[in-house]
Amino acid sequence: MHLATYIWHFSFYHFPMIPWTPKFLYYFTPLIRASKYMTWRFGRRFRCSELNLETIREVLMPGMIVLSRREFQMANLFIDGYWTHSALIVSGEKVIEATSDGVIINDLPEFLLKTDDFVILKPKFCGLQEMVNACGHAMEIVGTPYSYNFDNADNAYYCSELILKAYARSCCWDKERHQQPGEFKNLCAGKIIRPADLYHNHHAWEIVFQLN
Repeated sequence: MHLATYIWHFSFYHFPMIPWTPKFLYYFTPLIRASKYMTWRFGRRFRCSELNLETIREVLMPGMIVLSRREFQMANLFIDGYWTHSALIVSGEKVIEATSDGVIINDLPEFLLKTDDFVILKPKFCGLQEMVNACGHAMEIVGTPYSYNFDNADNAYYCSELILKAYARSCCWDKERHQQPGEFKNLCAGKIIRPADLYHNHHAWEIVFQLN
């Protein structure tokens, strides 16, 4: 491992310095906006760039989600946990994701091959129809701006918020009820939901594919 990479990993995982709260991150909005341009990959290939995706497509269903990680990015500093991004799979070829460019439709192969690690999850809390419906609800907000202050409002979205709100509409979740995942309750309480929160909630999400 390169020395710079080792120092980054050690400092990030052992000395987390940034509180993961909307109130704190609000003051760092300009830096968060600029961080997408700050990278030290320097031509290094993505670890998943040569992955054979055919076997992965065999397990995919609309409504599954993918959590991913890219190394050598300053933006990782503002995303607590190993997984730094999430997207909703709408077909074997497309995903919907909230990026710095807003809520967009992206090619699934491009999304997966330009990562250093990813995992695919399937919801345990609903059936196939609700999964399809969640994709439809996500399609309705394509073009919405990115939420740089992570305040969980409905006029802008960050990646995990997009997924939870699509499923909230599909499954008719209500914050006063108890059947929805804990991440949604926390979202309603104004907390930031990290991609890692989805990964660690094994009661709500099943791992259907993981590289390691």
